[in-house]
Amino acid sequence: MKRFIPYGSLVGLLLGAFLGTAVGETPRLLNHQGRMIANGTAFDGVGQFKFALVNADGSESYWSNDGTSAAGSEPTAAVSLSVDRGLYAVLLGDANLTGMTAFPSDLFQQGELWLRVWFNDGVNGSQQIVPDQRLATVPYAMTASRVDQVLLDDVVARPLDPVVAWGSNSSGQATTPSSLESAEVIAVAAGAEASLALLGDGTVVQWGSGTPPGGLTDVIGIAAGASHFLAVKSDGTVVAWGDNSYSQATVPGGITDAIAVAAGEKHSLILHEDRTVTAFGDNTFQQTSIPGGLTDVVAIAAGADHSLALKLDETVVAWGRNQAGQITVPPTLSSVQGIAAGSHHSLAVRDDGSVVAWGWDIAGQATVPSGLSGVTDVAGGYAFSMALKEDGSLVTWGDNTSLQLDVPEAAKNVVGIAAGNDHALALRAPLVPAEIARLDQPNRFTRNLGVGRDAVANAFEVEGNASKSTAGNWLANSDRRIKTDIQPVSGALEKLDEVNLVEFRYTGEFLEEHPDIMDRRYLNVIAQEFAGVFPEHVQMSGETLPDGSGVLQVDTYPLTIYSAAAVQELHLELKKKDAEIDELRGRLEAIERALAKE
Repeated sequence: MKRFIPYGSLVGLLLGAFLGTAVGETPRLLNHQGRMIANGTAFDGVGQFKFALVNADGSESYWSNDGTSAAGSEPTAAVSLSVDRGLYAVLLGDANLTGMTAFPSDLFQQGELWLRVWFNDGVNGSQQIVPDQRLATVPYAMTASRVDQVLLDDVVARPLDPVVAWGSNSSGQATTPSSLESAEVIAVAAGAEASLALLGDGTVVQWGSGTPPGGLTDVIGIAAGASHFLAVKSDGTVVAWGDNSYSQATVPGGITDAIAVAAGEKHSLILHEDRTVTAFGDNTFQQTSIPGGLTDVVAIAAGADHSLALKLDETVVAWGRNQAGQITVPPTLSSVQGIAAGSHHSLAVRDDGSVVAWGWDIAGQATVPSGLSGVTDVAGGYAFSMALKEDGSLVTWGDNTSLQLDVPEAAKNVVGIAAGNDHALALRAPLVPAEIARLDQPNRFTRNLGVGRDAVANAFEVEGNASKSTAGNWLANSDRRIKTDIQPVSGALEKLDEVNLVEFRYTGEFLEEHPDIMDRRYLNVIAQEFAGVFPEHVQMSGETLPDGSGVLQVDTYPLTIYSAAAVQELHLELKKKDAEIDELRGRLEAIERALAKE
């Protein structure tokens, strides 16, 4: 039987715990999600699963689904779970599920927890899935069902920005497509000037340079090289596209048992179900010459001209170019749970959450920050490195020429990372703390807010009309003490003469997209004309036309001020005219009196 849970996609190690409440202690659960491949295809049907939570070396069992596991042994009873296109989910510790026992009260007091899984498809018997997966409980994955009391701080929602990108944007590789906002993203990969996202439906989104081949579906794993890209499908085949100048995108024929892929600058790696490795592409530095006898591989990584393999015994094997010592694995390196390759440096995460790096260190990319701990994953770029911590935060070090070390505020609650040449990607958890307005305290949101629309250009945007209890504009800060360079408004009449006030109707296409807008005549201005008079008060609305061009919006508030100033100017002019009239009237009366005397 052939089975595999793709590296990095199991975790739905989105692990959450129920909260204890004032009413009584609520059972703690772990939300585990995974993907099961059987005989080269995504398993469909009811599978028999067994679970155990063990220590790092599997020598001690802290819990199992039926309570029978000892010293990491296989439990006796199984849990029946529905598997849809290879995907399954279960609440571990949910005693309401047949074959599942509750967690012991002291389970989360253990220093480390590793999930061990067995699977039976009903044909080939029960087999253990390797390697064990390290679990990290995180506050952003809390589940709120069946809780007597829910705290607002623990309410979660899908993130509006599931993928955060930053750093070099020379080809748009750090500008995430808007299509990802509503997508289920399960993995990311970064090339030199391109970015990839694997969606839950098995399709791939690419931005920056290049595009994935048409009809690419059923993908379970992705990798990005400098300018070529790889995808492993649920049937064990591999698809490659992009630069093929060294045959790095020419997949060897007959491969139907692939479970993971890795891509270097000009070479590619495939990990097979039997834990062996295939390499192809440029071999100038022997980066595709697999070391003899390399077996029991559970993870692979590729740098510019070197390759890495993590073995079942938690050791690392490296081969290829070594001009910077990137394949000189530290002799004491052991207990490794994850690997990554930068351009000319290498990284490893150990079972204790520490990081080891070696190789090229021109910008400090191989100098691990002192005290770095609690790490679950690493990634390497051209001359910088990243680490994902179990609390969902990121640590970066090395070159910052393109601001690739400046982690954005949005990159939190992260479950996956990727590093390109000079840009970085962060995959956020499917559920993150929701921004909730509270009536008992001031509210301050960290992103733009929209009512009836996505707020893109402004902190607050409304689709349609907005009103308040009294007439007039929204209040603005007008205290003289916070203002400088104060000048009176002058030439208001001439300025207003430049403004073209119009009546208009909205187009049928616009009304169709905004059904709440009435089809009638409106009073306003034309944005393109208004920009010639008040350019700083015209900006993009965030909406686009069918041709992709942006829709302009206008702040007509200047008309209010200039109209008031124009009234003042007219008032002054009238006062002058009144004075002139009074003077002329006096002269006329004097002339009339003189004539009367004659």
